[in-house]
Amino acid sequence: MRWSTFQYQGQIYDLTHLDQFDHVFVIAEAGSYPITVRVTDNGSPAFSATRSFSIVMVSAPHLTTISSVAGAVTLTWESFPGKTYRVQYTDDLTTPAWNTLGADVPANSNSATTTD
Repeated sequence: MRWSTFQYQGQIYDLTHLDQFDHVFVIAEAGSYPITVRVTDNGSPAFSATRSFSIVMVSAPHLTTISSVAGAVTLTWESFPGKTYRVQYTDDLTTPAWNTLGADVPANSNSATTTD
């Protein structure tokens, strides 16, 4: 059996480009993109299968606040609930080695905070 037809059903978003040769989605904006894929073989009779899923694209973290009180610096950034973030730093941007600042930070809401 050889699969011969791929179809992407439903809305293809204005900011989404579908490369029909490689089946690669390029998504320009953060959001949730529901996709349904239908695959049909070339047999007789033809069989097909359909699978629906969502691609969730989140934006890169964006610092919203940097504050310093009594020598302690606090960073707050936009986050995705349920994800874990790691803050890293370097004293020399010409070296590829970065250091991790404290423990990983779990995001429980749309913002996350760490203090050093």
